[in-house]
Amino acid sequence: MTIASSFQDQKTMKLVESKLKRYQKMLSERENFLDQWQEVADYVTPRKNDYTIKRSPGQKRNQKVVDTTPITANQWLAGAMHSMLTNASVRFFELLMAKPELNDIARVKEWLSDTADRMFLVVNASNFQTEVHEIYIDLGAINTACLYIGEHPERVVHFNARSMQEITVDENHLGLIDTVYRCYKTSSRAVIQEFGEKNLPKPAFDFLQKNIDKDDLKMLHTVEPLNDPMNEENEKKAGHQFVSYYILENEKILISKSGFFEFPYAVTRWSKTTGEKYGRGPGLQMLPDIKMVNTMMETTIRGAQKTVDPPLMVMDDGVIGKVRLTPGGLTVVRQTVADQPIKPLITDARVDFGYQAVEDVRKRIREGFFVDQLRFGEMKHNTSATEIAQRTQDRLRLMGPVLGRQNFEFLRPVIERIFGIMRRRGMLAPPPPEIQGEAFDIRYSSLVAKAQRMSEGQNIMEAISVMSPLVQVKPEMMDLINGDAYAKHILDIYGVSPKILNSDKEVKQMRDARAEQMAKQQQMEEAQVGADVAQKAMMGTAQMKQAER
Repeated sequence: MTIASSFQDQKTMKLVESKLKRYQKMLSERENFLDQWQEVADYVTPRKNDYTIKRSPGQKRNQKVVDTTPITANQWLAGAMHSMLTNASVRFFELLMAKPELNDIARVKEWLSDTADRMFLVVNASNFQTEVHEIYIDLGAINTACLYIGEHPERVVHFNARSMQEITVDENHLGLIDTVYRCYKTSSRAVIQEFGEKNLPKPAFDFLQKNIDKDDLKMLHTVEPLNDPMNEENEKKAGHQFVSYYILENEKILISKSGFFEFPYAVTRWSKTTGEKYGRGPGLQMLPDIKMVNTMMETTIRGAQKTVDPPLMVMDDGVIGKVRLTPGGLTVVRQTVADQPIKPLITDARVDFGYQAVEDVRKRIREGFFVDQLRFGEMKHNTSATEIAQRTQDRLRLMGPVLGRQNFEFLRPVIERIFGIMRRRGMLAPPPPEIQGEAFDIRYSSLVAKAQRMSEGQNIMEAISVMSPLVQVKPEMMDLINGDAYAKHILDIYGVSPKILNSDKEVKQMRDARAEQMAKQQQMEEAQVGADVAQKAMMGTAQMKQAER
């Protein structure tokens, strides 16, 4: 896939210049957000606050933090999103066919379910669960996050949560992110190891060999749609949908050119303002309160210190030496002021009011990060399981509109990428002939999605319950309801696997066998009745004959 050349010709130089020019434009579009990300990260994710300030490994990062409420609120939100969207114990997606009629075919349903199960096993065998948590941390704090989905020789797929400090993006005409430029630092040795000496263009290899000890190279990795005018026919023949370039930015040297079958990045936004390409959400929206609570807490702490360890009031020139504030400390005063000892200066500070004001701001921050809305609070000891389930679904549905974007911008690219990699590696069962060349679709079955679908199932069952008294008066009303369709729909809503369900053919066979058995039983009963009647008739005839004698 990599194209090597013995020299960097004019065409290559022109290509590199165009990529660098586009990168500078994308940087200017991100500049204002970068400053805001730095400010938010200082208070919400201090371990990641290196967007505009470069810090050394191990350097202290939480100098600005006085109140940790924003940090814990964002961590709580990230944990809740992880549990609701991508829980490791629940398969959070299902595969469907774009044509609804194909989903009714039993072997198609079984293949789709089996394929989704295989994909979920691959996901859980990878590092997805560790990296996706970092995505949720960024999503709540700076409201934009980027996950790279790469291939792995053993674990099939490998994930990397990229820092948005490295990432710039661009959208297509539909408002979808289809272009990612990532700029990161690397070393000459690492570049040679990654791409291989034989695959590197001669100008690139010569430069790297000459500067083998250089460890601060700026590498620009670009991924964009293949239908860019500057792409060539060889990628089109390979079947790639996206083209990738690796460029040494400062040296303007092309390192590698390759392609991807699927977009390898999943860039998601919490929400998006029209005309902007980066997200907005809890972190940016609550920044004024976050800064306020830190300032208020600092002031309140100073007030509490004055109350616990108040300033002292002494007479002018009344103390000999220093005032000893340590336990058991001896302070010598002049005799003339013995009747006026050292005493604290009472300021009448209302520390309790300060803490109350701080708690009000903390509450707003927790609400902004959806902490209070998602917590159950205290429950009575006699709370029923039905009530608990209802309250759980209510809170999960609350996050539905907020997290709906994540299904499309985040989970869909991840699932499509995994499916493509596994299909090319031959890790999926052969598909049924009915779906050859047909398009697939994705249905999300996370806890949030299930809660939303379960409400539909409850509405259906409540409707049936309301009809029950009327049916007793007019039984023919039940003819309006297709029993099989009702059962299938309810089972589908609750996510019952098709593996444990009988096919329509098997159901028909069982029903035919049951009907045949009932017919035989009825024949036997009718024959028995006929035999009993005949026997009684014979007995009656015998009795009559005996009476005549």
